[in-house]
Formats: sequence, structure tokens, C-alpha cells
Amino acid sequence: MSDTAKTPYPFQFAASLEMTSPPNTRGRIPSLQTSRLRTMMLEAYSDPTKILAFPCSYDGLSSRLIEEAGFPMLFLSGFAVSSAHGLPDTGYIAMAEMCDKIQETVRVTSLPVMVDGDTGYGSPMNVKRTVESFAAAGAAGVMIEDQTWPKRCGHTKGKSVVSRGEAYARIQAACDARDEGRDIFILARTDALIHGWDEAMARAHEFKRIGADAVFVEALPDRDAMARCVQELQIPMLANIIEGGMTENLSAKDLAGLGFAAVAYPWTLVAAKLKAIRDALEGLKRSMVEGGPPPMIMGYSDVCEGVGFNKYWPPSWPVRTAKMTQKLFILIYKGEPLDYTEYRHTALYFHFASSTRAILHIIGCPGLFRYTHNVNVDPSSLGDLVKVVPVTEIPTSIAEDSICETVSRTPIRNGRLDLDWNCQNWVGDALKRLVDRGWITSEQRGMAIDRMADACLEAGDDGSIPAF
Repeated sequence: MSDTAKTPYPFQFAASLEMTSPPNTRGRIPSLQTSRLRTMMLEAYSDPTKILAFPCSYDGLSSRLIEEAGFPMLFLSGFAVSSAHGLPDTGYIAMAEMCDKIQETVRVTSLPVMVDGDTGYGSPMNVKRTVESFAAAGAAGVMIEDQTWPKRCGHTKGKSVVSRGEAYARIQAACDARDEGRDIFILARTDALIHGWDEAMARAHEFKRIGADAVFVEALPDRDAMARCVQELQIPMLANIIEGGMTENLSAKDLAGLGFAAVAYPWTLVAAKLKAIRDALEGLKRSMVEGGPPPMIMGYSDVCEGVGFNKYWPPSWPVRTAKMTQKLFILIYKGEPLDYTEYRHTALYFHFASSTRAILHIIGCPGLFRYTHNVNVDPSSLGDLVKVVPVTEIPTSIAEDSICETVSRTPIRNGRLDLDWNCQNWVGDALKRLVDRGWITSEQRGMAIDRMADACLEAGDDGSIPAF
């Protein structure tokens, strides 16, 4: 680059300056949800009466139900998400699927979301990209482990781990992604207990030194091993309770007392889903065999509420549509168009739902009257407008073309020599055609004719223009 001085940007904005970060922030770009998660984890770590206990979710609905049940955070586990795809947790699910699940979840919940990042899906470069992508998708935390790929559930057979050097490179890449970009909580997991206690502790200590926010030693067998692990590492730790799995099923309170900051239950909702669906299918088949109705598992309103309809259509949010009407008036002019001083010219005036304004009337001279149709013309520009008589509203379901066509076919009484009465008769006849079509009532027509006659007699010479 040349030594030429750079031109400074000429405009300054307060929001572009260094701003106060939320508490317990580590990344260059703060994240409120990560701050919440890290703060809760540190609080639980420092208080043996508290623990972040949560079931693991697998989609938007399960995540929303966890929030509704009052849990403080979410964990999208690879085991649970794989099950939602109809697959075991054996490496079928990768970064793209997990990013989709993160976005699906953060749209419907307000809780911090920890996400299972498995091995990071490749080399340390892939680990960094995975962490960055999860953070960008909305994750508050990510777990990275030291298994080989394809990885598998930590309580099942056949798992293996990578070398220490590769394991440390993964966690370093994850912490670099956090420190250089959007903040995200780093949970470092080791499955190295398969090679003995010392190997697992060596890795966990190095994860702590590299900068992980918390550590998870998978498949600790019993209470004594759990207590020893917490005492040796002195860092926020996660316990993993799988009902019937390799770890002793201690209560959340017991785990808190041992010093764990968090405990996850990845098995619970998957087991509940399997059992509930199988039971429902058996019940449905029984109803078919017995000839009865299908079993009522939940009430209709409960299902609608459960999937969220009530939040989309609450009583306080009625569907609002613009009020559209079609109004009919009678216009009364004085003097024009034949300049008879006492002449009263009458016309029908429609305000259509399309916002079109139409004046329908007959003009001419005795024996030569003809129909005319003025569209979107100011009524006062056609002559000396002295009276406006409201008639009624016409249903918006009736097209304006149909109305105009019906009125245009009203016969003209050219045999009458009195122009004044001819216009009024034509208006009355046109209204009769609207009655015949069922668009206005006979009572409305009769009242309109009476008011038209009165208005013709009352039309004065004050020069004022009537209002609609």
C-alpha cells in the first residue's frame, strides 16, 4: 500500500463507537444471549445450591415447550436432533442441519441456546467455521468434543478419540472463533475416559488452559468419580444424565451439591416422544379394530394452543380489513344545463368501493333526452349543485359495472315535455330497477323519491355547495 494518507470517513455516529458490553463477555462482538448463559453458568458454579438443569431439545416445538415449562436455557443435542431425522447419533447430522435447527429454535424461543457441535466436522479450520456459523445463526453456546469422526453417542459402544494434539487444536480453534468474532460460550468435551482417568484429566486441564468456558467429561461412572472430577478441574462443569446409561442417575440437587454448574438430560424428550407416538398409534389401531372413534389424546383447543395458534390469532389482534362501502346519492342541480331559472335537474351519484365516482343522468331537451355517464368528475363542475340526497349503501359484492349497466337501461320518457319532471321520473325508474335486482329495498326507493321531491322544492339561491 502507498504512503498516501487515508481519507478519513467524514461522518461520525455514536453507535459506531466503542459501546458498553453486557457482563461476562469474551468475544470481540458481544452477544446478549451468550452473556446470559455465561452469567448463569458462573452463578451456578459459585453456588452449590443452584444448577442449570435442562432437557435437550430437537426442534422448534420441543424447544418452545421447554421454555413454557420454565427452564432457563436450551440444549440442541446431536442425539436428539438425529432422532428427529429418524437417525441414530452416529455422525449422520452435520453443520448445515444443526444451523437450520438453531435458526428454527431461536425464532420461537427467547432462551439462550447451547448447541452440540460434535467434533466440529473436520479439521481445526472446520471447527472454527462451525463455531462462527453457530454463533451467526443465534447460538449462545457450542460444545466441541474430541471423538473421531463419525462420532457417536457417548454412552454407546464403539467410540474412539483423536490424539491429544488434535483435540487441543479443536478447542483452540473454537476459542479463537469466539475471541476474534461473535461471542459464544465454549463447552469442551472429552470422551477420553475410555483410555483411563489420567488421560481424561490431562485433556480437560488443557481445555481449561486454552480458554474453554466449561468442561464436560463424558460417562463419569458414579458419585465418587463426579466429585473427584469437579475438585480436580476447578472450572464450571456439565453433567450428562441418561436414564439407564453409564453414569449414575443422581438428582439435580445432588449434582449441584457435588459442584456441577449444569446438567443435561438428552434422553428424556426423545424417550417421551417414542413412547407417546407408539402408544398413540396402538390406540388408533385398536379403535379401527373395535369400530370406535379414535382416542382423544388431547382436546382440540389444547392442541391448537400447544402448537401456537393462539399466539398468532389472539383476541387482541382481530383481522382488520378496510371498511369498503358503495354509497348512492341523488344530486339536484338548478338552472343548468338548459338555463331554465326554475329548472331542477336530478342525477344518480355512486361512490363505488373501488373509489370510482360515477354520475348517471339524462340530459338534453324535450323529446331528445339521452343518457350520460360521468366518471370521477366533481359534481359541482357540472352545474349549480344545490342539494345532495343520501339514498342508501349498496353491498360491495355487487360489481360497479353491473350497477351502471342496470341504470343505463332505464327507459327515458321522451314523451314528457316537462324537463324537470322527466329527470325526476327517470331517477325514480332507475331506482325501481335497483329494487327489482334486490340491491335496494322498496322502502329505500320510496323514501329517496320523497326526499328528492322535497329537495327540489327547497333548493334555494344561497349559493352554497352541498357536502357529502
